[in-house]
Amino acid sequence: MKKKKKSKRQKLENDKDVNADDDLREQIGDKVPQQETEEEYDARLEREERERLEEAKRKELERIKRKYESTPPAAEGGVRFKG
Repeated sequence: MKKKKKSKRQKLENDKDVNADDDLREQIGDKVPQQETEEEYDARLEREERERLEEAKRKELERIKRKYESTPPAAEGGVRFKG
């Protein structure tokens, strides 16, 4: 999915808003818990999904490795078909 590029004006306005939020947080003393933005939420979900996929892939590779370690190699008289 393509992301819409932000214009320079939007970037500058967002930077000003972030600075204003930081000043407000300093005045309050960080008593209010910080909410995730939509971009942060998306990034966290994508990172968690990648981690799950990597873990599943690692487990599958370990299973395959154990399977081939337990079977005798073809050089010991077994027949190995290639195809």
